[in-house]
Amino acid sequence: VGRDEMLQSRCLPIRGKPVPPSSEPLQDANEYLRQVQWERAHAPGVVTAEVFERPAKRRRGERSDNDSVVAKVRAADGYNTLLSGVTWRAEAAAAFRQLRGQLVTGERNRTQRFSHKKWRGCIRQPPYLDDLQIHDCVSFRRLLGAVVEAFEETACSLCSTGDPNLNLVEWSRTALMLLEEPLVDSVQSDLQSLRRACLKAACLSPAQCSNEGQDLGVPNSREVNWHAWTLWIAVIVEEVFGQR
Repeated sequence: VGRDEMLQSRCLPIRGKPVPPSSEPLQDANEYLRQVQWERAHAPGVVTAEVFERPAKRRRGERSDNDSVVAKVRAADGYNTLLSGVTWRAEAAAAFRQLRGQLVTGERNRTQRFSHKKWRGCIRQPPYLDDLQIHDCVSFRRLLGAVVEAFEETACSLCSTGDPNLNLVEWSRTALMLLEEPLVDSVQSDLQSLRRACLKAACLSPAQCSNEGQDLGVPNSREVNWHAWTLWIAVIVEEVFGQR
């Protein structure tokens, strides 16, 4: 086939009248342009579309109660600073590895598989490890994604609500226990997101907000436990799975 034959020939002027689109395959470029002409002739002169307006941004000079804490989270070294004083990294990682090593699945038929949406509904209640061990590795990856999403939604509301979700901590620990190695790319990304969400949740927890000078009262045991466990999860993601 010669080079000139391989080049598309000029389509203008269009040969023939406009024709409506059909399910039949196009014969050539000329037929396509005839259909375009027909659609152009029948298109409405005015197109109506629904416009979704973005919420108004905070005006310059306005401050929120959480500004000082959020500024700390957004700082370039805010996350690393939060973990800089943790002295129990090695002990926590060793204990977690030992627990993972003792987790025996036996000869169970691991064929159960939940969707991301199904897991989001499940994490509202405490997890039961025995029931989860029949799930396959794909299901566990979806569980991790659901946990990360829930953590990201929860983190920013902690200072205002003061209601930490300890079930979410239990699900995070369970998901980390059941993850299979080597880690695929999507799991590595989710673990990195989980670490960031946990550190943000720790910064914005009522216990930490009280330390920042905000008048939220004395943190209760649930709030203190939430702060401690979110730091623990971040350490495990770093030390055991090598994700930052």
